[in-house]
Amino acid sequence: MSESGFLMNAQKDIPGGIPTLDEQGMLKTSQTRAITPESIGAEKAGAANNALASHKTETNPHSGYALLSDPRFADSRTPRAHTHPSNEIIFSSPTWNNLNLLNAWTNKSGIAAYRKYASGIVEVRFWLTKATAPASAEVLFNLPTLHRPSQDYQSSAVITDSKKAYILGHLNVSADGNVGFYANKMDVNTEIKGRLVFGVD
Repeated sequence: MSESGFLMNAQKDIPGGIPTLDEQGMLKTSQTRAITPESIGAEKAGAANNALASHKTETNPHSGYALLSDPRFADSRTPRAHTHPSNEIIFSSPTWNNLNLLNAWTNKSGIAAYRKYASGIVEVRFWLTKATAPASAEVLFNLPTLHRPSQDYQSSAVITDSKKAYILGHLNVSADGNVGFYANKMDVNTEIKGRLVFGVD
């Protein structure tokens, strides 16, 4: 096809013909035309009242629109019931609560508290002292309901007394919430410092 024949066909196919420029390289005014949604294949403005274009509704997949009232756009939707494995969950740190100390045990250095994570993990930290010589298996404090293991939990502990002797013993967390320790005979001014971490049902 000759160049002139190509131009003639192009003028038929392209609305307004092939644009030409003037001496300054500007599009000739006579060949400019307004661009409308229809001229570029878009949907006409206002074609769907109170709707978002290009989305299909579940009830009418051929409508081409999803109304703004569609519940999928609402922030207040109730999530579907689902679960996540524990390794995908990030827990925020819960608030520490003061321990209920028993048998004349006192807080040594502001550390005597417990907290429970959403995962069911209970963490207890303490630094306790007692002026008189404690008895073995003496209860230090009691944990409230929902913070107790379903069965006894034990952990090792190192205890010091007025002679600064280190005594190896163990702590026991019972299902009734009592936390006691077991060790050999201890002197006055005994100190126990420890941390417990266990799961509850």
